[in-house]
Amino acid sequence: MASLLLRQVLLACALLLGASALGRSAAPGGALARAGREAASAVLMPAVITGVVACGVGGAADAEGAVARRLPGAVARGLRDSRVAWRLFTAFEAVAGFVALGAEAAEARGAPLGDACAALVRAWRAAAPPRRVAVGAAAAVDVYERPGAGEKPLVVIVPGGSWSHGDDSRLYRLLAANVGDACDADVAVVDYGVWPLEDGDGMVAGVGAALAWADAARPGDVVAVGLSAGAHLVAAALLCRGPAHAPPRAAVLCSGVYDLKAHYAHESTRGVAAISALGGAFDGAMDRNSPAVAFDADARPPAKVTVVHGLGDATAPPSAADALCAALAARAPATAVDRETLPDAGHLDYAFRAMYDEEAPFLETVRRAVAA
Repeated sequence: MASLLLRQVLLACALLLGASALGRSAAPGGALARAGREAASAVLMPAVITGVVACGVGGAADAEGAVARRLPGAVARGLRDSRVAWRLFTAFEAVAGFVALGAEAAEARGAPLGDACAALVRAWRAAAPPRRVAVGAAAAVDVYERPGAGEKPLVVIVPGGSWSHGDDSRLYRLLAANVGDACDADVAVVDYGVWPLEDGDGMVAGVGAALAWADAARPGDVVAVGLSAGAHLVAAALLCRGPAHAPPRAAVLCSGVYDLKAHYAHESTRGVAAISALGGAFDGAMDRNSPAVAFDADARPPAKVTVVHGLGDATAPPSAADALCAALAARAPATAVDRETLPDAGHLDYAFRAMYDEEAPFLETVRRAVAA
C-alpha cells in the first residue's frame, strides 16, 4: 500500500511539473496546459488526502502541514489552482465530516456508530428541502423556510472552506434546520463562487450580494452568521466596502481571519501557504479585503457583532479575533462587540456539533443574536 501510494504521488508530481512546464511554453492559460494540470491534480489529491488522514491517525499535531511541507512548490500551486482538486477535497470533506459527526454523536449518546450515522441520515432527509435563489452572477442562497404564519427573522449562514472548497450548501442542511428550530427563524445558506473559479474580490462581492438580497427580503431583521472563511467574507463585505444596503442588525463571526497578510504568514509557518487558496485568490488584494486593516470610511457595521473563537484553533489563531475586536472598538464604537472565547474548542468544532446536538451552545449564541 505504501509503495503504491508513493508511486501515485511521484507520478502525479511529475504530471503536474510537466503540465507547469507545458504551460510556460504554451499560450497562457491554454486548454492543453489546463487539462494536464487538472488530470495530474485528479491523481494527486486523493494521495494527499490519504496522507493527511494517515498523519492525523498517527497523531500529527497539524496533519495538513505535515503533508503540505513535503510537496514541491510547483505541485502545491498546481493543486491550489485546480478546480478538480478542490472538488475532490469537498467530496472527502463531506464523507469524513459525516463520519466524524456520527462518531461524536455516538459517543455523546452512548449509541453504536452505525445507529448514530443512520440517525443523521434520517435527520438530513427529514429536513425540508430549500428554495434556491440566485443573488448574483456567481452566488445563490438556499432558503429554508419555517412553517407557520407570520414573517420570521432571517439568519444568513455563510460557510467556510478556505476560500476554495466546501462550496456545496447541502452540507449545511442539518445546521440550517437546527438553527431555524432554535431561533424560530428562516435560514439562508449562501453558495458563493470559490477559487479558482472566483477571486477574492468576487467572493466578497458575492457575499455582499447575498446580504443585499437578505435585506430586501427581511428589512431590518437579518442576522449574518459567518464560519471560518465565511466569517472573513461577511466582515469584509460589511467593513471593507461601503454597501448601499442596510447591514444585518447582528453578525456572529466564528473562527474567522481578518488580517489576510497576517494569516498568510501563519499559513507559511504551518507549511500550507503554497497550497492554500489565500495566496492565489487574494493576490495583490489582501490589504483591501482585511477588515482588521482596511476599514472603509463608508462601512456600515451591524449594531451588534459577536466574535467567537476557540483557544485551541490551530487553523485560524485566536489573535485574529483580537485584531478584529480592536478594529471594531477603534473604528465602530457604536457597535456592541461580544467576544466569546471557547477554552476547549478548536476550529469550528463547536459549530459543527450543532448539526447533531440540539442543545449545542452555539445555537444559543445565534439565538441571542436573533433575539437582540
